[in-house]
Amino acid sequence: MNWRTRRSDRRIATTNRSLKVVMHLTGAFFLSWLYAFGAQILIPVPFSPIPVTMQSLVVLVLPLVVGWQAVTAYGFYLLQGIIGVPVFAFGLSTLARIFGPTGGYLIGMGVATVFLAFVQETVTSSRIQTVVALTMATAIVYSFGLWQLSYFVDSTVLLSAGLLPFLGGDVLKIIVATLCVPLLNYRRR
Repeated sequence: MNWRTRRSDRRIATTNRSLKVVMHLTGAFFLSWLYAFGAQILIPVPFSPIPVTMQSLVVLVLPLVVGWQAVTAYGFYLLQGIIGVPVFAFGLSTLARIFGPTGGYLIGMGVATVFLAFVQETVTSSRIQTVVALTMATAIVYSFGLWQLSYFVDSTVLLSAGLLPFLGGDVLKIIVATLCVPLLNYRRR
């Protein structure tokens, strides 16, 4: 192998890596719209500043299907909301949403996305493992959400404003996600 062949091989390898990065980022940008779309499908809860959204279902499914690209997509989603694109629930945006009553849920969803991408990469999935992972991810979202919400509502109503009205829907979302993930992964093969 001469120096020209080695140089050409390095150039091809660099081009392939660059192309993979571009494809990852482009795909993640488009996937970020799934998070935004899920945030717009909502049901307001009259006694809580937190609405019921389908975004949490996207957070549960996407990382188990596309892995780390879902983490990048969630980062793009947050960035779009921070710079003013109306992607958050109720079509809202700005950095104030991150520091408001719902911000902990947004941050918790990001942490849950990282957790589920790690699970997707490292754990062989059975339905039981999937249910456990999804339940843990939901608990992560609630831990961050309730912690930040506690700065905005009285501690006597914290659970009734930020947890209890959502548990039934989250159990249903975990069931739907558990059923959808194997089907979506099968389609990707």
